[in-house]
Formats: sequence, C-alpha cells, structure tokens
Amino acid sequence: MTSPASLKPRVPFVVVVALAWATVVDIPTGISLGITSLSGVLTVAVAAVLLLMVPGLFIARTRGEPTSAKSPAKQPHLRGRLSHPTLPVAMKLFAIWAVIMLVWRPSIEGLQNSAVYVMFIAAIPIVAAGSSSGTADWILSAFRGVSLVVGTIAAIQSLAGIEIFGPRSVALVLVVLVAVTVVMPKRSKFDKVLPLLLTAACALTLSRTAFFVAAILIPLSMLFTAGRDRLVKLLAAAIPAYYVMYLLITSWAPLRDRFLEGDAAYKVGGVAVNTSGRAVLWEMTIDSWHEALWAGQGPGAATAMISRQFRNISHPHNEYLRMLHDFGLIGFLFFTVGLAMLIVATWRRARLLGDPIHKAATLALIGIAAVSFTDNVVVYPFVMLPVSVLVGASMSYPLVPFPNPTSQLRSAGKQVA
Repeated sequence: MTSPASLKPRVPFVVVVALAWATVVDIPTGISLGITSLSGVLTVAVAAVLLLMVPGLFIARTRGEPTSAKSPAKQPHLRGRLSHPTLPVAMKLFAIWAVIMLVWRPSIEGLQNSAVYVMFIAAIPIVAAGSSSGTADWILSAFRGVSLVVGTIAAIQSLAGIEIFGPRSVALVLVVLVAVTVVMPKRSKFDKVLPLLLTAACALTLSRTAFFVAAILIPLSMLFTAGRDRLVKLLAAAIPAYYVMYLLITSWAPLRDRFLEGDAAYKVGGVAVNTSGRAVLWEMTIDSWHEALWAGQGPGAATAMISRQFRNISHPHNEYLRMLHDFGLIGFLFFTVGLAMLIVATWRRARLLGDPIHKAATLALIGIAAVSFTDNVVVYPFVMLPVSVLVGASMSYPLVPFPNPTSQLRSAGKQVA
C-alpha cells in the first residue's frame, strides 16, 4: 500500500501557467503578433480554457465528494473543498457583467482586459477544486523559486541599467512575491531575509507605490503570527521599516526625485508629491465616466480614451477609476465588494486555520488592492493569475471541518485525507 507521504500533490495546470507567467513577467507583452501581442493571445486562450472548465465545477458539486482518488500515484483531493462557495456572489456578478459589457461594446483592448478579469475569477474555484493536501505547500515552494529568479533579474537590471522586465511590471510582481515569502516556512536564514531583499529589489525599480506597499506587507504579516501583543510587534517592525523608507526617499536621489519632483499635484503633510501626471489622467477618466454613470463606457474604453490623448500612455493608473469608467457604478460595486469579500474570506482562514497559504493569499490581495490606487495592475495577467492561484489554494480549505470517515492527519501545516 502506498504511504501518504510518497504520493505526489495535485497541481492544476493553471498553477503551472501562473508560475511561468510570473517568472517571465511582461516579456510576452513585447512580442508583437500583428494587432495584439503574445501576452494578449495567451490571456484570451487561458481565459477561454478556464471558462470551458467552469461547468465541470457544477458537475463535481452535484456528484459530491469522491471516495477514492482516480490516480493512485497522487494525493486524493481535499475533502470539503466542494462543500462551500469559493467565490463571493459579487465577484461572480462582476464576471457576468464584464462579459455582457464586452458583447455590448466589443473592442480588442476590452477583450484582453475582460479576459484577465475572467481568468482571475475563474481560476480561483478551479484551483480550489483541484487541490490536494500537499498542493498549497507545493505552490509556496514553487513561488520561492520564482522569487529567486525574478528578484535577482530585477536587481541586476536596475543596477546595470538594462531592461529585461518593465520596471513597473516587475515591481508589481515583487509585491506578490513579498506577500508569499514573508509568511512561508523558513528553511534557512536566507529565507528570513528574502522578503527584505525582494523589497530592496522593488525599491531599485523606482516604482514608488509598489515599494511602499511591499514594505507595508512585512510588518502587516505580524497580525497573523503574533498573539495578544501582535499590535506591539507590528509597530516594532513597522517603525524601523518606515524609518528606512524615509531615509531612502529623502536621501537617495533617484527615489527622492520620483517622489518629490515633477507635477507636485498633491500635498501630503505639507510636502508636494509628484503624481507623474496621474492627476490629469484621473481627472480625464472621472469626467468621461460622468457620461455613463451606471453602465460605463465598456471594457477597454478608458485605455482607448487615454491613448487618443497621449502617445506613450494607455492606462488611467487607477484601477478603481478604470472600473468606474468601463463598467459604471454597477460593475465598480461588484468588483470592489467582491475583492473585499475575498480578503475577508482568506483573512478568516489565516486567523482560524493558520496555514501559510491563507496568509500569503490575504497579503497578496491586500497588496493588489493597495497598488490599484496608482497602477494598472488588475489588467496584468502576470500579476493577477498568480494571485488567483494563491487565493484558490486558500479557498480549497473549508472553515468548518469536513467530516471524514477515514480520519485526517495534520502535521506542519499539511492535511492528508
């Protein structure tokens, strides 16, 4: 009889796709295929495959929990993964609304953007339904490998003055990688400093919001690991971290110039802050949204509007304004409420179940929600698909223990069915 320890964890295909995409970041975007890029083709293709798999989820739920694994060499699926909804209703409604709006007002940009939205939403229940007891640990270990590759390339290209990945693109990926590495099991002293090294690589990209958010995630992770004194420990970690940030912003010329020079559109604490022209983009987007308050202008409309006005800018650099503009107040509420509910769901699992995958998913979602105020992260498949995989692996675990007649063993964050 095969022992549980010798069985291989189940790894849904979309997990491998997400890890590969996170590793190459935006390189496929630079490969032109006529009217679109390799990234655009891959995005639509992956979204289409995931949509075709969605009906299988309903069939699996109606059949109930399997009594044995079909593949004797692999771990059986997690029991209870089908016993609870893995997606908030609001997020499901947003996916439906996005498809309706795309059919109503089709465009190439709208197709690509909507494909990312659908891909992010559909991958969550698909990963949850395909997970076994070792899937989460496998995912975290694989993300560690991706962190080493992406972090090293990001640092080298910044120091050497070359460009392999787009600086802003890789900075956003680094935010997700910090969320994972700060909570994953530490196998060595290097693992303990890895989140700090990734944050430093993020600083080298000169992406201000990504650097700020990555630095926030490290002390924020204390909320999961500390006991009653977690607030004290959070402050103990946050104060020196933000002091270092202050020194970098005020003393390191490249980062200081990014923060303080330029349009000086806003003042924070009496200090004029450079928005790199975002204030103009935000005002344009809001003005255009007023023309279609409830239903919006259609997916991709914000990109089209801004591209007509500026040669090298094609995004509003605020995903919440993009949602308002493209999908109206209806779509905006669906998306923001759905995102908040996902954060709450993974947060509850992190607090009650304690496994690293739940903490990583929560921090990744918080990171995405934060950088969305100044960056166009929600339309980046190399960011959103990895986050979706983390959330899906987290949501595969039911909050209420699922009755199992064969008993389950839990050791070091592993559950064996």
